[in-house]
Amino acid sequence: MLLLNLLTNTSLFANAATTPTNNAAQTAEANKADANEKVESIKDRDPNQVLAEYKGGKVVRRDIIQRMEAMGVNSSMQQPTKILDDLEHKLAFLVMVQKYAVPLGKKLGLGEKDKTMLQMMEDQAYLRNYLSTEAKKKTTEKDIEKAYEEQRIAMKDDSMYSMGVILVKDMALAKKCIESITKIKNTQEQQAEFVKLVQTHSIAEELKRQNGMLPPLTLQRLEMLVGKEGVKKLKTYASKTCVTTPIAMGQAFGVFYIFDKSKFSDVMKPFAQVKDQVVASMGEQVQNLKKFDVVKSMVTEADMHVYVNGKKVAAKDLPEAVLKTAAM
Repeated sequence: MLLLNLLTNTSLFANAATTPTNNAAQTAEANKADANEKVESIKDRDPNQVLAEYKGGKVVRRDIIQRMEAMGVNSSMQQPTKILDDLEHKLAFLVMVQKYAVPLGKKLGLGEKDKTMLQMMEDQAYLRNYLSTEAKKKTTEKDIEKAYEEQRIAMKDDSMYSMGVILVKDMALAKKCIESITKIKNTQEQQAEFVKLVQTHSIAEELKRQNGMLPPLTLQRLEMLVGKEGVKKLKTYASKTCVTTPIAMGQAFGVFYIFDKSKFSDVMKPFAQVKDQVVASMGEQVQNLKKFDVVKSMVTEADMHVYVNGKKVAAKDLPEAVLKTAAM
């Protein structure tokens, strides 16, 4: 599957050893050259040429050909030279990581049950199982908690917050407005006082016309209005009272009245309350993300290199999209 994916995506190495140009004349010349470019197949090239190297081994073109044929891919397929070069380097990187993972996987007793007659499948089985095992070791409870908290925030992103604001010119007046509202216990009377203060003190005419009401805001838009610290204050005081402390808004101060406090409650329960369920349900999801970290470690530890357009390139410097092919 990975091999087939690579065969259908030939742009991954676009930035590895080439520099794009914005010059129209150069582009036109390049297009003309492409039209006359010769075509060839991987099988037409030297089977013993080294395409990638790492500590303890190397990848030659024959390795690529064998894996293509094992997957039922025609290695005699004709391609423009430029595309073929690009394809070879991607395949060489993937095969290099697979070959490096085989002894690591065997040392851990992995991959035996997944072995098949196809060498490509056998190598991929060792790589897949090695990545899973190492990713599991690297995944901590803190990693899972972080992913869960990010999901909690995402759940709140689409919520619409209903609130109004009295925009005044100084902090002292803002505090007086808060005092006037909070001393009233009846909700309807509080809201009436809020509207009265808007009409009396607000320096924003548009807000006066709306009786201080803001349009419904998502969390993202709310952050744009008052900043992350402002949102933090709103969340803190929403659980205690309908009015927050004054929030600086440019040269003015906002007194926010929250009409619907429920939106400031957690959509998902805190991690501590649901830790066991979350670890069980999200552990594998986080481990899959960690596989990419394992690949990067392997690339560095094995000092992996590939040859891109004749130049030796450290695998760690390849585009991230290329590195991720090995973690899929």
